[in-house]
Amino acid sequence: MMGNEKRNLPVGWSKTTLGDIAILRNEKVDPLTIESQPYISLEHIDSGINHISSHGMSTEVKSLKSVFFSGDVLYGKLRPYLNKVCQPHFDGVCSTDILVFQPSLAINNNLLLRYLSRRETVEYANRHSKGINLPRISPNQLGKLIIYLPPLNEQKRIVAKIEELQARSSHAREALESIPDLLEQLRQSILAAAFRGNLTKAWRKEQGKKLEPASDLLKRIRVERRKRWEEAELTKLKAKGLTGENLDEAFAKQRKKYKEPTPLDTSGLPELPEGWCWEKMDNICIKVMDGAHHSPPNGPSGDRMYITAKNVRPWRIDLSNITYISEDEHQKIYSRCDVQYNDILYVKDGVNAGMASLNNIKEPFSLLSSVGVYRPEKGLISEYAVAYLNSPLGHRLMLSMVSGNAITRLTLSKLKESFIPIPSIDEQRAICKLLLLYLDKLNSLQKIYDEKLSSLHEFDQSILSKAFRGELVPQDPNNEPASILLERIRQEKVRLAETQKSKTKQKGKKMKRQKTTQQDIARRIDC
Repeated sequence: MMGNEKRNLPVGWSKTTLGDIAILRNEKVDPLTIESQPYISLEHIDSGINHISSHGMSTEVKSLKSVFFSGDVLYGKLRPYLNKVCQPHFDGVCSTDILVFQPSLAINNNLLLRYLSRRETVEYANRHSKGINLPRISPNQLGKLIIYLPPLNEQKRIVAKIEELQARSSHAREALESIPDLLEQLRQSILAAAFRGNLTKAWRKEQGKKLEPASDLLKRIRVERRKRWEEAELTKLKAKGLTGENLDEAFAKQRKKYKEPTPLDTSGLPELPEGWCWEKMDNICIKVMDGAHHSPPNGPSGDRMYITAKNVRPWRIDLSNITYISEDEHQKIYSRCDVQYNDILYVKDGVNAGMASLNNIKEPFSLLSSVGVYRPEKGLISEYAVAYLNSPLGHRLMLSMVSGNAITRLTLSKLKESFIPIPSIDEQRAICKLLLLYLDKLNSLQKIYDEKLSSLHEFDQSILSKAFRGELVPQDPNNEPASILLERIRQEKVRLAETQKSKTKQKGKKMKRQKTTQQDIARRIDC
């Protein structure tokens, strides 16, 4: 049990602190000076389930690392809200952002593993962490954590019971493990079928000859684009003060400058269903643009949201880690990239390259150049385009044009030159409707999976709560009370400290005082 609350303890239990009963292993080593050993960093420890998903090797890292041995308990002090605690069954080295607890006389290390994994410990560590972006809890502060300690024999019974009960949740968790991958495979299969035309094959058959061929749709878009261009050019000429015959003559010359789309080379592209056409994004979008090519001053507060690649995810915009810029900086960026509601945001740089989302934010914001923007013509439904860009076909064709080794990058010209399969506007609507139906079902299954996983976590935490209230196993009045062992350890610690002090005086010279450790106490008690 932990906390500062007053409570009645089970028979034989005692109130103490983590620092009084646990032993921190402080040995550090340069990984370049030792033989290759397993290396554990925080990324190798799963959150909340005491599991090591993988490990690296010491030959792959530099700088001092902490030493651990089989059976030690490793506790992630960086971002303790992640609840990364484990007990490796092999020797190795680990990140210095991991505290290493070695076996102790007072507490069973298997029980310590559970204590450190409890929700109450996570809450305590969060309250006492220092740092905003990289919060850490210090060993000294963690050592002040109050623990209600059972007798040693009862500790063993508690651990055995916890392991028995949590084995059930572990088996259930293993059974659930394959579900996310299966759901993602289904999602990708549905998207692939949509842009092969398979998803709406039966629908097309029902429509018969009523469907407008995509070629007619694209011709109409070209006519409308030219008309819009000519109207804009005429407005410019009138703004210069031209009228009458001078205006007509200048406009006739200007009209000849219009560049019609060049014929497309679709060789190498997949065959499309009858009535569909390939088209370049630049020919079917009003605008193709990207954000600022410099990074303006930004921070947690400001006048306008500043969205970068990290905020764009497939199908959604993630504002959980958003930054802001000043109004002046926003106006500079917005003058060249006036992203609007229902535009398509597309990540063109970095590890997230290829992710697309519909912009559902109505207020103006600014973008970094890592995000491109598509503003579709009326003949291209935005939701259809987003689904295509997130589909296996869209990913493959778009990312086949990337350049750069260190940083994956799609240039703005590549965004414009990229291809998209175009069916009739009615079939685009039908595809969007079916995708919404099927993907919503998959999202519902994902939600059920998340709820089941959460309930398993709650089950594990409820076991720990009962265990550390003394309700999981019965108390045995014949067990040596924890208080007796704690007092014996305390007395031996005092005696060893006095002995060390006496030796220092007898030598009659200055010595570095050695801290009494629980290993010293263990040796004396065992004698």
